[in-house]
Amino acid sequence: MLPFISYMTLNPSSQPAESCLKGKRIIIIEEDAVTEWQLEKALQRAGLDIVATAQNGHQGLDIINECQPDLVILDVRQSVSESLEIARRILARWRVCIVLLSDYHNQADKERARQSGLCAYLAKPLTGHALVSALEQAYTEFQQANP
Repeated sequence: MLPFISYMTLNPSSQPAESCLKGKRIIIIEEDAVTEWQLEKALQRAGLDIVATAQNGHQGLDIINECQPDLVILDVRQSVSESLEIARRILARWRVCIVLLSDYHNQADKERARQSGLCAYLAKPLTGHALVSALEQAYTEFQQANP
């Protein structure tokens, strides 16, 4: 099973994000255009290569095989259950570090996300710095679990 990072376990003393994220390929699955734009800006500053964006999980599924990303940010505003199903379907096709962004802050959802194979569950709102720190930690642990 992959390591899992809850939004409350961020390690701000980790190495700078550029050390492991720079040049990594990422897909953003986000329904809200403003949030997508904010994510893009934070990820670009961290040196990530945004290879695609999708407006919903089904579009995201269609582009996963084509783009073969290193990471996926999944922020689907539908139910957590639907988001987790999309994540399961992504992981069935491609071994990738998936981070779920959510408006929901309950422990049961975090546990379901961990059991579904996600690398992190981040509760919004969060800053660009917190996002990048969490991505760095999630990706580092993902790489250690998948040499």
